Amino acid sequence: MDSIWKRGKGKEGDDVGAAERKHFMQLCGLRVFMSYDDMNNLVATSSVVTALILSFSIALATVPERETFDWPNWREVMYDSEKFRDFAIFTLEQENYNFTVQLDRDLVIDTRAFIEDFEESVAGVGFGGTDEMEMVLELWFAVFPFDRARAYLARFADSSEVGQRLSTSRNFYYFTSAANTLLVSALVGGIALYISLCISPCQFDDSGSALVAWSRAGLPITFMIYVINIIALILFLTAISAYVATSDQHLLEATPFNWFMLVGLAVPLGTLYVSLSIFSVYLAQTTVTSKVKANAELEQGPGEAGMPQNDPAAAVIRAHG
Repeated sequence: MDSIWKRGKGKEGDDVGAAERKHFMQLCGLRVFMSYDDMNNLVATSSVVTALILSFSIALATVPERETFDWPNWREVMYDSEKFRDFAIFTLEQENYNFTVQLDRDLVIDTRAFIEDFEESVAGVGFGGTDEMEMVLELWFAVFPFDRARAYLARFADSSEVGQRLSTSRNFYYFTSAANTLLVSALVGGIALYISLCISPCQFDDSGSALVAWSRAGLPITFMIYVINIIALILFLTAISAYVATSDQHLLEATPFNWFMLVGLAVPLGTLYVSLSIFSVYLAQTTVTSKVKANAELEQGPGEAGMPQNDPAAAVIRAHG
């Protein structure tokens, strides 16, 4: 272990305290120079970021009410389940619904005949659908007794023909639950790490041995928490996109563009930013190493033996290549 002392003057002209001294440590093959203050800020920030994302994710999970997913559930089973379409016709017959609707002066729709003749193969429920089917769904949705629809879906909740078709509402809770679980675990881990760092002797160890030893486990866990935050944020954005899209047909038809922006643009850009950040650290390290070696060659001749003996960066280079 080597230490790079950050020079500065205190109130009495002494060097700054142990908390601000930079120490050498390894992280996934990269040379990292950090002080106790740097580590403290890194761990604390991870918990703050986690708590911020968690507050939004929990709020999203508690927003939906009982009727929130009536429309997406209705839409999915009407498209995908012939059994439910027969049930819908039967229910509206009991309600004395007039299946013939004059939409405007030029268009009269026999909604019952259309549903009876509807073929599931003509359109999937995922992104949009047929214009005719969407018109019938809107007309029937406004008058359908959804207490009976919920009862019917509860009766056939395990049926592959009905209940298992409700992917939108199910996936919403899958994504929000997964995001909240990851964030809670990350928050607990971040708090535990912060307490561990604060009660350790790292802050007062002039040699830096305690901080380097703590970082062997603490630093990878800290970065793991940041990675968990990114994963949870993606799950959160996926859930909120599904929640918003299911509220309206036209928003649902824009879902492919939303997925393109998330998967085709946001994820690659995020990966690029992380890669460039790691590359920036590598460039900084190689620049410092080259500069120290060049200065040594100019002052005392080429070779490692000619490096300045009083340069702390040169000391690290000699020890770690």
